[in-house]
Amino acid sequence: MHALGTTTVIWQGGHVLMTRRSDVGAWVLPGGHLDSGETIEQGCVREVREETGLEVEFERAIGLYSLPYGRAPGGLMSSTFLCACCVNGGQLRRRTDECLDARYFPPGALPRTTIPWHRRFVADVLAGPAETLCVALPANWISRLVGPVVRVRRLLNQIKGRPEPPVVCWTLGAFACIFDDAGRILLSRRRDYDVWNLPGGGVHARETPWEAAVREVREESGLSVTVERLTGIYQKPARQAFVFAFHCRVTGGRLQPTREAAEHSAFALDDLPEMLLP
Repeated sequence: MHALGTTTVIWQGGHVLMTRRSDVGAWVLPGGHLDSGETIEQGCVREVREETGLEVEFERAIGLYSLPYGRAPGGLMSSTFLCACCVNGGQLRRRTDECLDARYFPPGALPRTTIPWHRRFVADVLAGPAETLCVALPANWISRLVGPVVRVRRLLNQIKGRPEPPVVCWTLGAFACIFDDAGRILLSRRRDYDVWNLPGGGVHARETPWEAAVREVREESGLSVTVERLTGIYQKPARQAFVFAFHCRVTGGRLQPTREAAEHSAFALDDLPEMLLP
């Protein structure tokens, strides 16, 4: 099970909106955990409203980042969707229950106390990636403090009569899109349900979705692959689930039947098998 959240980039006149957290006093982009049943778009809108008073419209997902404190022993793997939004209403509030301050900064002059991976977020946006990013952020001494600080903050808010909702645990799936030179896509016929599907499956604890895609391909087909890009995010908020599709390239191994897959075959996109999982 995984925790998921959103981090939102909002521009105004070439400046980026930053908020100063009330728990640690550091500067960050607006964002937080997804609540139960929320989509990415809904999470962005709610978090920005709660932290800044602004109303925003979702534009696009820029990247999926695994946060560095998620691999601590016993820690919940946590990832955030970095998203771009535009303001369409509201009034910027400099101080809220969650933030000590909120203001726009030039991207080259962010506050000295900006959390490092939020600097990375801004830099990645400025780089203008053509494809959705998949990034595992490195751990440092700051990331190791996040868990304890959040637990203290939640306890204090409980004492003050402002209990925070519990962190929602999401079920994640990861699947690989592998094409041959003729543009055909690799499918596997499952042994359990006798249907065809993309190689893939569930994401393990303290494993990123793209790591899961690589592992699942190896287990199901015998192939070694590298992930080239994230091609799809499929939201199932009512089931507390997200499914990710990755474009992968074969780097080694040998295609063979396995304990999980009875056979493998490449299909043209206009001639997919009838017994294909939707």
